[in-house]
Amino acid sequence: MQMSVLPPLVVTNGLELAAGGRHVLARTRDGRVVGWGSTRHLSIPVVVDQARVPAGLSNVVAIAAGLQHSLAVRADGSVVAWGDNTEGQCRVPEGLGPVVSVAAGDDFSTAIVGRRLHWPPRLTQVAYEASYGPTLWLHGVDGPGYRVEISSNLRDWSLLLRVDCTNGAARIRDPEARGQRTRFYRVAVEP
Repeated sequence: MQMSVLPPLVVTNGLELAAGGRHVLARTRDGRVVGWGSTRHLSIPVVVDQARVPAGLSNVVAIAAGLQHSLAVRADGSVVAWGDNTEGQCRVPEGLGPVVSVAAGDDFSTAIVGRRLHWPPRLTQVAYEASYGPTLWLHGVDGPGYRVEISSNLRDWSLLLRVDCTNGAARIRDPEARGQRTRFYRVAVEP
């Protein structure tokens, strides 16, 4: 089978990219989202459902792309999800928010709830490892201790761990999250 090489798509004012299984999202400086993708054979470029951005989506501050679904966080902390929802990965829980960051995997979605801060601490998810679950990075200042808490319902929070940052970051693994559909994280500076 011979595959065609497609010319790159140019997105003006691009600020952030998120790559999914067969699609890519770009967030622009003015808070819009552009999506594009291809068919299974990769030789015929077409817009697919997970790349087809919902009409009227604006004021976006973060994006994520899963295998066949997409997520966007608006400036007000609300989340918009679209694409394949066979495992509930596009179901946004009632009462979720304010969300500061999202991440998407094959058939799951994660959100970090809290206040968007212009100074540390903040959490970002970088990977989902089968043996460890989500791997998150805490970005903070060296010295003070941080408390990372988890919840499955946004009401009941429990301590995941206490951690100190070295060189402004600390890696956090959550093996208990394997097989769970919903998991929320928040971080606070230890008193």
